[in-house]
Amino acid sequence: MAASSPCGSPAPKMCKVGQDGSIHTDPVPKAAQPRPARLRSTWQKHGGASGTRALLSELLFFLGGKCIFPFYYKTGIFYDCVKFKAKHRWCSLNKTYQGYWKYCAEEDFAKCVFPFWHRRMIYWECTEDSDAFGRKWCSLTRNYNKDKVWKYCD
Repeated sequence: MAASSPCGSPAPKMCKVGQDGSIHTDPVPKAAQPRPARLRSTWQKHGGASGTRALLSELLFFLGGKCIFPFYYKTGIFYDCVKFKAKHRWCSLNKTYQGYWKYCAEEDFAKCVFPFWHRRMIYWECTEDSDAFGRKWCSLTRNYNKDKVWKYCD
């Protein structure tokens, strides 16, 4: 079901309240409708039709593309942002990497999963157990014994 505007219609409308309290709606003029101004310059920057993949990647990011975890890249499965052939960590916008990606922001990095199972214990918070340097760590999946995916806690 489409979300409706304050005017009671899913289409973009301008609301006017009459002196008698009645609501009148008019279509939003084209000039007042939001336009993605960056897209045209991005299209030209990436070379028009030949830059379609780069444009689509930037468009997905521009539209709030979310990191997908875990994602498959080459021969691996990744549960967090990676740093291959880049200056900064990045993530895939597809379950299986297809060239669509974005640089990771703070909210994109993997979160600890609690509770998690390690050896014969269930942990509800970060632990120092089994770490040679005594640093606290956590699992990124519910079953560390099976998946062996982890990160250090902040």
